Amino acid sequence: MTNGPDHAPSATASRPVPDVNRIADGNSISDGNWGAKRRRQCSWLLAGAAALGAVAFGLAHLGADVEELGRSALDRKTLDISLAHLARDRAAGAEPDALETTVRVGHGDTILDILISGGVARADANAAVAALKTLFDPKKLKAGQELTLRFGPGNGASGGKDGGWLREMIVPVNYLHDVAIRRGHAGGFAADQVVKPVERQPTYAASMIDSSLYQAGLDKDVPAAVMAQFFQLYSYDVDFQREIQPRDHFEVLYDQYVNEAGELVHAGQVRFAQLTLSGKALRVFHYVAADGKADYFDERGESVRKALLRTPIDGARLTSRFGMRQHPILGYSAMHRGIDFAAVTGTPIQAAGSGTVDMIGPNGGYGNYIRIRHTNAFSTAYAHLSGYAAGLRKGARVSQGQIIGFVGTTGQSTGPHLHYEVLSGSNQINPLSVKMAAARKLEGRELVRYRSHVTDIERLLRAVPPEQRLARR
Repeated sequence: MTNGPDHAPSATASRPVPDVNRIADGNSISDGNWGAKRRRQCSWLLAGAAALGAVAFGLAHLGADVEELGRSALDRKTLDISLAHLARDRAAGAEPDALETTVRVGHGDTILDILISGGVARADANAAVAALKTLFDPKKLKAGQELTLRFGPGNGASGGKDGGWLREMIVPVNYLHDVAIRRGHAGGFAADQVVKPVERQPTYAASMIDSSLYQAGLDKDVPAAVMAQFFQLYSYDVDFQREIQPRDHFEVLYDQYVNEAGELVHAGQVRFAQLTLSGKALRVFHYVAADGKADYFDERGESVRKALLRTPIDGARLTSRFGMRQHPILGYSAMHRGIDFAAVTGTPIQAAGSGTVDMIGPNGGYGNYIRIRHTNAFSTAYAHLSGYAAGLRKGARVSQGQIIGFVGTTGQSTGPHLHYEVLSGSNQINPLSVKMAAARKLEGRELVRYRSHVTDIERLLRAVPPEQRLARR
């Protein structure tokens, strides 16, 4: 694959690439057949993109809640009617067929409530839930998920109020597995894990960046979740607002999972990413080391992860740099010992690195303030916040990328923004000039193994059909 300023991607949407055979270390890749037809992307991709970009979502969220409650009530009514038909058939002396129905989980619903309100005897409902708990925590069930219930003719003593006898319940767990609760011959319930038939498809996409990197990805049918991964990979080294120029472009190779109908059910791991800025290609490879730890590495075998993120806020505009400036409130020249990002009130703020909350609370002109002490003699500070993340307190441990607070305009502030500082010891330094060492550097046999993996990825990329590759100009 050729890199450079004169090679821009053609306008092609993402396509499945050859089959990938995963072995124990998760790195081995082999080429397959390019005959696989194009798969249809699910409509949730657009919903995911909108969700990431939305700020004011209250009314829409409320409408969705009302709609979800309506759906849940309708599902319950359908279940009651179906069970009533089952009971009438049985009362008439006819041998009723087994009934299968699907119930959508509403807000606040529990599996026990759904079963009992659907006519299942309380003892059976409790037994079914107890069996489920051996493989799945019922509290993890989410509104909008669907339970499949199968009923048969009851034995009188164990039947529900409508004569329906619960035979089986299918509970969704994730895109790979369900849990099935089945009644045995003795009348008790047992739980089994059900593997869903899904296919993993390595998928390639590339494009020039006309307006924004995020939009360029969505325009090529790259799932929003994959673009979020892409941003995270480069967030340690790239300032997306100021370093992306016309004719810059990106490439990404990622996994997607489709069901037997060819529908996308899960957006998986980014396997390879390339961001070309002003002719310089920044390549990143996913790699599972011999010790089982997975990470992303550049071509030198150095982890892309650094101790601190380049910026602790997404989608914000840099409005004031580190250095001397005319103070917007005091009116005289003063040293600005941090950088400012303008964003709407309530925009989430991330911890730039893992560490311990050293200070949290009002702090003079800083307004609502957080300072985090990191393990590398650095600290970071966040000022003018409108509020703090729930449960955050002095002494609390935070992880890199964790939401710690929200943009505001408290203290000496002319409008909503984040004032961000990096401190070395007790001295503020320019956050944009801090160079952090890689979290891990591969050496020796591990580096040789990694280079072999990179060769496999490059071989897979060379197999991309010409019409999907970068256009040669």
